Amino acid sequence: MRAAPAVSLSVRPSPHWRAALALLAAVALGSTVAWAWQRGDALSAGAAAAVGLLALHVLGSARRRPPLGLRWDGQAWWLSEPGRPGGDPRPGEVVLALDLGAWLLLAFHPHGGAPGPARRRWLPLQRAGLEADWHALRCALYSPRPAAPPADDRGGRRP
Repeated sequence: MRAAPAVSLSVRPSPHWRAALALLAAVALGSTVAWAWQRGDALSAGAAAAVGLLALHVLGSARRRPPLGLRWDGQAWWLSEPGRPGGDPRPGEVVLALDLGAWLLLAFHPHGGAPGPARRRWLPLQRAGLEADWHALRCALYSPRPAAPPADDRGGRRP
């Protein structure tokens, strides 16, 4: 079986992704406000305000997110994040979370998953804007990974 081709692309949230995120935030806020109005007490009003602030934070951070670089070199996945301390691409694993044909949701798990900045990153992708690399990306996601050489391999001979 052939290895998946190398692919490199820039990942940025599309306007459609931002619209879906805004719709989800509006539904969460609307249902919380309806619940708070039905209850009519101070605690529920505080909860509605907290959900509203959280929704604004999520939408604002999605709007300010710089494009990320995702690369498959035939052996490993690499993620480049501008503004990250160190700035070097990090190796990791990409897990396909959702495949809707023209839309993909990927989870990038960096190797040596330490807490903080080295945590999982969600990568929403759509075919629009990535047409030239879309087929290669899907091949890299669905192709089997190359086998790693044994740790005690000494030139192909075994004692």
